[in-house]
Amino acid sequence: MHYRRFGLLALAITASSISTLCAQGSAALGGNSSNTNIDALTRGAPAMVYDNRLEKMHGSPYAFTRWIPGEITPANPNLRPLKAPLKYDVFHQQLLTQVNGRDSALIVPSLVMGFTLNDVVLGTDHPRRFVRFTDSPNPAYKQQFVEVLYERPNGYSLFKRYDKGLLKANYQGAYSSDKPYDELVDQPMYFLRRPDGRLVEVKLTRKALAAAAPALQAGLAKRDIKTEQDAVLALQAADTSK
Repeated sequence: MHYRRFGLLALAITASSISTLCAQGSAALGGNSSNTNIDALTRGAPAMVYDNRLEKMHGSPYAFTRWIPGEITPANPNLRPLKAPLKYDVFHQQLLTQVNGRDSALIVPSLVMGFTLNDVVLGTDHPRRFVRFTDSPNPAYKQQFVEVLYERPNGYSLFKRYDKGLLKANYQGAYSSDKPYDELVDQPMYFLRRPDGRLVEVKLTRKALAAAAPALQAGLAKRDIKTEQDAVLALQAADTSK
């Protein structure tokens, strides 16, 4: 079994623990609160007051919500790659694999060099490749993974760090926005690595990329950059490093 062969990666968390760690929402306050209030009043007992407005969390902690066929590259070069369905929980910064088509297991990030996701449904004609962000200037990111959007040997590289922000419910008080649920929202970060090895956080605009890579300014001048794909195509056209 793949699970046993890759046992050194400490797939040690039970399926029940995984479901607890990765639950996408919290129970509504008071459970079935409306019925509880009615029953209490009917019995002549003091009615317990519940706030019914807090709903379950919206959004997902995962980069992609489905299990996707993938391959894990161990940090130990003596171990062979593991092919298995994967999910990347970017809110908790955890990599999960599916075992026996049913159970889930956490993989210790420090024992993984990188992984790929192989699914044309993701909108690309090549595997999405993720690597450990070991050269990040922020120590907190070094054990995390970034997707390699563009890479040229001896040239420029563009990385995407997936992240999720938690927006808390806001429904109490006179000036609240009447938002009765917590929500996870995408907050990606992009980094351009230059040929000199310097890593620069960038926004995906022509101006920001040109400022981070002055040598590419002429090649980027006529590009209209609004999406990740636009940025990748612009770098492919402008980066003539050898």
